[in-house]
Amino acid sequence: MTRGKTTPRGEAIAVRTRVLAQSLGQARVDYWAALLARPQLAAPIVHAVRLDVETGGWERRLGRLVAHARTLVQTRRRGDEIRYHKACRRAAEWLAQQDRGCDVANGITNAIALWAGRRLPGEHRWAGHRLYPARTQSQRGRKYWHAVDQGRHGRERLRNEIVTVNEGLVITLCNRWIPWAEGHLSREDIQQAGREGLFRAADLFEPERGFRFSTYAGQWIRHRVFRLHQEGRSDVKAPTGVQMVALAISDLAERGERDPATLRAALRRRATEKREAAIRLARTPAAAAKLRAARVKEPPTEDAIASALEYLASRTISMDARLGRSEEGRPQTLADLLPDASPLADEVIDLQRLEERLAAVDQERVTARLLQAVAGLDPRDRDLVRARYYRGRTLHSLAGERGTSARDLERHEQTILDRLRADVGITA
Repeated sequence: MTRGKTTPRGEAIAVRTRVLAQSLGQARVDYWAALLARPQLAAPIVHAVRLDVETGGWERRLGRLVAHARTLVQTRRRGDEIRYHKACRRAAEWLAQQDRGCDVANGITNAIALWAGRRLPGEHRWAGHRLYPARTQSQRGRKYWHAVDQGRHGRERLRNEIVTVNEGLVITLCNRWIPWAEGHLSREDIQQAGREGLFRAADLFEPERGFRFSTYAGQWIRHRVFRLHQEGRSDVKAPTGVQMVALAISDLAERGERDPATLRAALRRRATEKREAAIRLARTPAAAAKLRAARVKEPPTEDAIASALEYLASRTISMDARLGRSEEGRPQTLADLLPDASPLADEVIDLQRLEERLAAVDQERVTARLLQAVAGLDPRDRDLVRARYYRGRTLHSLAGERGTSARDLERHEQTILDRLRADVGITA
């Protein structure tokens, strides 16, 4: 794998991040092991895991874990306790790989805390006071919650430390995109989206694969920033790859160039010039020889460039788009250049009343047609719609009653909703 130039500080950050990521993987295992440490809770935890995680070939091992837990609760023998904790550790190692963000573990922890009657504090639901009611008054219960707290906080502390160490990566990457997103996203918005991508990368990074964290995190940061830019600027949704090609050709497209073959040749010429500049600025002859031996990255295909041109042509312009600064030095937007055609206060009130009345009439008609369409459904499908949207039942609870999986039930529900949209005349 070819790597770019790194400074001693960058190398130190990479080594530090790798060590923290390895510790974070162990912290995930410890968190899950602490959750499974109490045999009385093994069965409900495994049930919750099966709802949220694709267990695959682990069904037998998870079933064996529950069997060991039941035996230990009945016998309290030392041998059964050793066997249970060994099975618990193996299950924790597997679950830590499947749930790298610990979203499932956090949900299970909160559910158990609610069941036990603990009051969950506001910000993070764990910091602050802790109440141990009758179900957790025992010393064993207090030790269990203390271990779970330590596991959860330990994982989050390591994850936050990885983000803090690599904060400069967000600033460096986002500064490249600020001129591109000028007028649509502020610097703070871009950097906040980049930090969200950095948090996600810290959760999912696997140091054993041999990649640098900066390489992996850069993809997540780019994805979050491009997605935020797409949601805020265009009504047309496009993949991140198309947006990256659009970013590369945006300056050429603004000059009026629309031929994909010409744009592809221009991108290849840029890549060659960038490589020659890197060779001239190489610190050592060995680094220059390495750059000469490396192949020039091929530009996107003409079809990809054509898709990017369509995306650029379909974008809408925000009224808050910044067009530079005024004579006084204040940021000037597109709305500042348009004449003020705002209606009078009385006209605004009348228009609002008219819009509300028309919306109410239209909603009544749609509701009547929808009730008629639901009444014409098959009885079993009608019961599913009423249970989901009248009683607020979840897919998992209904799937257990109907003897099917939540995924299949979700597909069937989507088919019913498509049929109702067609009957009512609503386009998806």
